[in-house]
Amino acid sequence: MKGIQIMYEYNQHGIKVNRSCQSCAHKGYRPNGTRYCKKTGEDTDVRYDCRYWEMSEGLQNAGRKTGVVRDIVTKEVILK
Repeated sequence: MKGIQIMYEYNQHGIKVNRSCQSCAHKGYRPNGTRYCKKTGEDTDVRYDCRYWEMSEGLQNAGRKTGVVRDIVTKEVILK
């Protein structure tokens, strides 16, 4: 897209994260499915970026070499 500057941050494991509403810890969804900011209450979209942006917990931990993959039905560990 022309005219839109995409900004990035890096988490503690060196993974590049797009700095926008979709990666923010304050992202929320209304019952009708629209996205909003829990901090300001404003409606947002995927490319929305504001001064309250904070990396979500899941993205902060992305790249960490812990965790397991489980079967969706049986919950049995498939991969460690």
